[in-house]
Amino acid sequence: MGADCEKFFAHVVEAVRPYLNDLLFIGGMANALYRHHELAKTIPWEFLGTKDVDVAAPSPLPPMRRRLLYDLVLEADFEVVLEGTGDKCCEKYVLKGNQFDADLEFLCPLSGARGARGREGGGSLNIQKGLRAQPLQYLEVLFRNPWEMDVGEIDGLSSLKGTTVRVPNPAAYVMQKILIRDQRRKAQSKAKDCFYIYEISAIFRDDLDRIAGEYARLPGIHTKWRDSFEREIPRLFGSVHSEGVRSALRVFEDSGKNVSHNKLNEVIIMRSVGKLIDAFSRTHK
Repeated sequence: MGADCEKFFAHVVEAVRPYLNDLLFIGGMANALYRHHELAKTIPWEFLGTKDVDVAAPSPLPPMRRRLLYDLVLEADFEVVLEGTGDKCCEKYVLKGNQFDADLEFLCPLSGARGARGREGGGSLNIQKGLRAQPLQYLEVLFRNPWEMDVGEIDGLSSLKGTTVRVPNPAAYVMQKILIRDQRRKAQSKAKDCFYIYEISAIFRDDLDRIAGEYARLPGIHTKWRDSFEREIPRLFGSVHSEGVRSALRVFEDSGKNVSHNKLNEVIIMRSVGKLIDAFSRTHK
């Protein structure tokens, strides 16, 4: 992850500790944690994501032991910052004094969130007294059969020994990344998602059937969502000229990591994600 990323993540985990059984670490932080899963294989470049921590929470979020999550976060030396204006305003949290160039943001599923109708891409919603989260469509997919990880086993996070956090299982993660592409997201975010999908196919390259099995077992997924996912992912990664392949490579090249000892190209990306797509397809046979 990098020292600063590990320190910020550890601080977040300690702040939200009473709620760890309710929350999911998603986005780039999930990719960072996948690298340390027992099934993960080594890839020859360091984590390319940001130090920001995105946390998914159910809506509403029941109070835990009479402690509000908002209070716990403020007690951990975070303060609220606002991004956007009017109906587009979202709340994020940074450590006082800008100790790290990173922020913490809470997100919640758009479906079922009180007051969320018509809010996709809009501002945040109240999910617990004082606590607001940005509602996102398809986020509920990430709560299906999440994985648990003891993050204290990760180098640099020994202070969290014995601490279990939840991340989306990789199949749910990939599916949600594909489904959310049409939600008026920025081109940069879409490109980074394509790289994250490639990275998952590389990290779990020896256990793709296990990942595909997770996809087959995802409960409560609308048939039209599965159809859309299974139609879109081969379109994005089906050839060296496909949007997803080229976007993933561009993200990697922009990072400055595409050097001789870890060269990446369109063919490698297409073949790697293609094996994941093939594994998904075998679940229907």
